[in-house]
Amino acid sequence: MTVADLCDETATRTFINPGVLADTTYSVYNTATVLTWTDASEITTDAPAYCGTWVYEVYKLLFSPLDSDVFTVNLGAKTLSIQTSDQTKENTYTVQVIATHGIYTDQAITKTFVVTVADLCDESAIRSFVNPGSLVDTTYNVYETETVLSWTDLTEVSSTQPDSLCGVWTYQLTQTDLSPLDASVFTVDLTAKTLTI
Repeated sequence: MTVADLCDETATRTFINPGVLADTTYSVYNTATVLTWTDASEITTDAPAYCGTWVYEVYKLLFSPLDSDVFTVNLGAKTLSIQTSDQTKENTYTVQVIATHGIYTDQAITKTFVVTVADLCDESAIRSFVNPGSLVDTTYNVYETETVLSWTDLTEVSSTQPDSLCGVWTYQLTQTDLSPLDASVFTVDLTAKTLTI
């Protein structure tokens, strides 16, 4: 008679749905991206139900803890959530999900993937005035009635991040050398977005 432990090192373990734990890009300011995995599985043993429960751990590479300002782990629900509004967290993170089965902790399986946190509102975006037509070279003759130049909000023209997530536009009107405009000549209303001469 042969007594065998079908849960021992001859068993092959794998994640049932490893595709969910794949390289992912998350954009700062967006709602959370949630990665959900299912239980790992025995694929070459006849008795997975007897081998114990699966236990999971989630780390950065080399078993260092994940940044809690970016990542939220719920081991019971088997989820990894990625969300931040902090543009300084823009980085590439290598994440490991480690699964062990019952007492067979020396036979852990690991899924490693990369999470890229990108700030799509950063300097790589190209910004442009929506209606630059009224902000053109203008000649004003002394004693004439006032001339009013106006503009509308700018827009992102090459970013996939919506304007609403990148913050409020702010404006400053100066001379080309960045010195202030002459207040006896120019009246600026940043709320109305007008320049009156």
